[in-house]
Amino acid sequence: MIPDLSTSILDRLRSASALMLWRAGAVRVDLEEPFRLASGNRSPIYVNCRQVLSDPVFMGLFLACARCLLADRGVASDAVAGGETAGIPYAAYLAQGLDRSMLYVRKKPKG
Repeated sequence: MIPDLSTSILDRLRSASALMLWRAGAVRVDLEEPFRLASGNRSPIYVNCRQVLSDPVFMGLFLACARCLLADRGVASDAVAGGETAGIPYAAYLAQGLDRSMLYVRKKPKG
């Protein structure tokens, strides 16, 4: 069976992204003392994606992954939304790359 081309490309993009995160030191693993996530849950793995925001190669890879996923799943939209604070730079980059409007979502209403 021949794999679907978009699946093969997406798998390669995912692997490259994971490798770049690892090499940038953005992935931390601690089996002894799990990290407390913003949700309150604990995890032995923590990924700090803020460390790669200034890397144009990684951000280009991020955009390529997003484009591939959106095309593969037939997703169309008028805008891209990101969660307040950490999600804003990714939403802005993706919105610009897709030529879409950008929004952000607050955890709580303003005021």
